[in-house]
Order: sequence, then structure tokens, then C-alpha cells
Amino acid sequence: MSLADLKLQVSLLPFEQRRELERYLVSLETDEEFNQLISSRMKAMDEGRKVSFEEFLAKAGIAADELE
Repeated sequence: MSLADLKLQVSLLPFEQRRELERYLVSLETDEEFNQLISSRMKAMDEGRKVSFEEFLAKAGIAADELE
């Protein structure tokens, strides 16, 4: 489901349900436990993605001297 689809679905909700959804989303942004969980997940993902330029070239099968 795309963001546009979500926006359309939300726009079709009655006013009170839209307000309830808004309050819920705001509570997620301010919930400290939620923020800590997301932060730890992001750090774990970042650790797995960091490679040096030389490692990247090796994984891509490109010799460093080909770039010069």
C-alpha cells in the first residue's frame, strides 16, 4: 500500500476516527520506549551496512586501479 493509498483511506474516515488516528500517531512520536526501540533497530541496521570503499569495490568486482 502506497502513501497515497493510505492518505485516501484516511480521508474517507469519519472526522472522529481521523482525530483518534492523529492522536495515536502523535503518541507514537512521543513515546520514549518506541523511540528507543526504533533507535536501536536503526543502529543495528547501520552497523550491517558500513563497508570501506575498498570492500565495496571488492564486492562489486571492480579493481581499484580500474578507477584511475
